[in-house]
Amino acid sequence: MHKYRTLRHELDRLASATWDLVDQSHHQRIALREDALTSVNLIHLKRGHYPGFWIETFTPVTERANGADFEWWIGSHGEGWLGLRVQAKREYHRNYPDVVYTPTKGGPTQCDSLIQTVRAESQGRALYPFYCFYNGWDGGSGWPSDVDWSIGCSVPANCETVPDVRIFGCGLAPAEAVRPFLAPYTRRRWHKLVPLQFPWSWLFWNPWHGPMGSMAEIQAGLHLMMARVAGDNSAVQQPDLYRELPEYVIAAQEGIELTQPAPAKWFLVTDIGRASDRG
Repeated sequence: MHKYRTLRHELDRLASATWDLVDQSHHQRIALREDALTSVNLIHLKRGHYPGFWIETFTPVTERANGADFEWWIGSHGEGWLGLRVQAKREYHRNYPDVVYTPTKGGPTQCDSLIQTVRAESQGRALYPFYCFYNGWDGGSGWPSDVDWSIGCSVPANCETVPDVRIFGCGLAPAEAVRPFLAPYTRRRWHKLVPLQFPWSWLFWNPWHGPMGSMAEIQAGLHLMMARVAGDNSAVQQPDLYRELPEYVIAAQEGIELTQPAPAKWFLVTDIGRASDRG
């Protein structure tokens, strides 16, 4: 059975390790792309053999131009499922230059494609477009003094809620909150995107909601974090959960090759129905 506490700690450990890798890549002047960071993190997660947690990929097929780096499905066969479709981008010297990437000349940005395809495919159900930002600056000295701090306590890290700023090495941000800051020549884009992020371990716990033991609590916690980073704490109706995992996720698990391009390179599934430690 899946252990939330163990997985949360591992996600924080990997986020801190990611932070150190990004930080050192700056100092050593060694290129380190987000796809490599994603692969390293997934290797560590997969070898952990967490009950109720698995990672799979399709047999290689042509990837969509806007294909996400990974999808993360959380839920159970009894309660339903929600999914995050995620684009990964890394920080370069306090900037995210690739966040404005456009797959085809004159076409929509990768961000727009991510949002639009999720809306079309989800049909109002709980599939969310997200970014995962890989960060690492200043040797983990703390939260930048010139960036707004709105996560968990009244003063910048390090604090009780965020004892180590390096857990932001893997920071999730809703794509729809990111989108307004992708206009050409947006000033101080990095300063505006960093406050939109929360550590990826907070999918299973956050300082405003606490421990989560059911899908209703996990979805409510996700919406609460999305509202806070967007600066809007008003109640937002939560979409219906998926009753079953999408067929392409099941196909990945069973090693079946699809005739259509995959919507993501990797698929992560956390089955909370097999959770034995939800603290």
